[in-house]
Amino acid sequence: MMNTTIKKPSQETALHYRSLGLICRQQAALHPEASWRWLSEAERWEELAATQDETRQRVSHPPIAA
Repeated sequence: MMNTTIKKPSQETALHYRSLGLICRQQAALHPEASWRWLSEAERWEELAATQDETRQRVSHPPIAA
């Protein structure tokens, strides 16, 4: 039997992504020779968190059809 449950985006997921972004920023500070890589990764995680927030907002508050 196939699981058809739709997983709703969670705030915890967005917080997790932001935490990973913070870790990447800390690594950039600790390793200046590779800071470009770590800052790029941080940006990627922060964009994922923002997308997760937007998705959660749309699921929680669907538009009302007129």
